[in-house]
Amino acid sequence: QYPEAVTVSQEDSGLTPDTPKCLRVDVAGNFNLGINQNVGGLNPGQAYTCRGYIKTQNVAGETCLELHHGEKGFKGFMKRTQTVTGTADWTWVDLTFTPSADMSSVTVLLRRPADAASPETPGTIWFARCELFPADAG
Repeated sequence: QYPEAVTVSQEDSGLTPDTPKCLRVDVAGNFNLGINQNVGGLNPGQAYTCRGYIKTQNVAGETCLELHHGEKGFKGFMKRTQTVTGTADWTWVDLTFTPSADMSSVTVLLRRPADAASPETPGTIWFARCELFPADAG
């Protein structure tokens, strides 16, 4: 839909043998990136961990994994992992959170917020081994 602003592909990660593939995103600096997946079956009150690897090259803005309330969106719940920007090698990011009583699902976003004031200069982001699981499981 936005061929001049973003392209998404899968490629070899070069990270570890148990992480052979990663998602590569080439994105303009002024494009608001949010690739999402809704995950259901959460137990409110139980702690969960969201984690993964992020690598960047010439990226304007902050890249992270971002969580939203599965039904109410970011206004109902929003948390972010540590952020990665500029040019950085594979960086491990993680976040432990506890869903509220009305939260049986969460939307996980591969995220790089931007606004119109950001430069159009493209950057590249790689995401690998992104996971969500009960915190006591791993």
